[in-house]
Amino acid sequence: LGTGTGFSGKINYLFEGRMEDRKAEQKQTVVIGYSENVRVPYSYTDLKGIERMKADFINQAQTYRYFSREKGYIGEHVLAFTDRDRKDLRGGATMKQITEEYINLVGIDKTQYVAVSHQDTENPHVHILFNRVTFEGKKYDDFQEKKRAMYAGILLSQKYGLVLTGELQKRAGETGVKKMRSQMEDFKLLKSGNELLQTARNLHHLQKLAEAQGKFFEDRGNSIVLNKKEYT
Repeated sequence: LGTGTGFSGKINYLFEGRMEDRKAEQKQTVVIGYSENVRVPYSYTDLKGIERMKADFINQAQTYRYFSREKGYIGEHVLAFTDRDRKDLRGGATMKQITEEYINLVGIDKTQYVAVSHQDTENPHVHILFNRVTFEGKKYDDFQEKKRAMYAGILLSQKYGLVLTGELQKRAGETGVKKMRSQMEDFKLLKSGNELLQTARNLHHLQKLAEAQGKFFEDRGNSIVLNKKEYT
């Protein structure tokens, strides 16, 4: 997670790189997502397009009633993938699809954003640059922003079969993770098609309900089988 005061410098770095560091050709910057009211450049060579995008971000930031050039209005989240992740993505998902879901989960969809992918390191990654002033001219809700971002990373890793390591693995069972998962559309759709899943309070309760109704239930660790249908 990050923040800053000047959109210009951050956008320049994302598209052009540092002269003494990795240059634009190495970064291979590709825009993979953006909000409707942001005009994005067609490539890192589109200098006029880059300047238009800067202006769009700055104009919205200035709609904030207490705008000050000394304060930070840039938000940035980074999603990192591995080569193994790209090969193992479940259900044919893509970095673009996962990025879009992440943006919705953490509330970045309520403001201006642009998501760009970089290929200049061993791990392909996505920078999500967003405006901390929302479409309504209010400040982006950054309360527990770091925790929301972590929970979203855990959920998307679970959903698409990516490996959880370190701190993410330790915190995967927290109540906040489960609460965020219950608000995701695919989860709501899954529950809506099965009365037992709608009723059960937890996995143990689900097993008891299934047994009481004479339905087959098996816990396979990473998935369960309920009445001959497997749920991951």
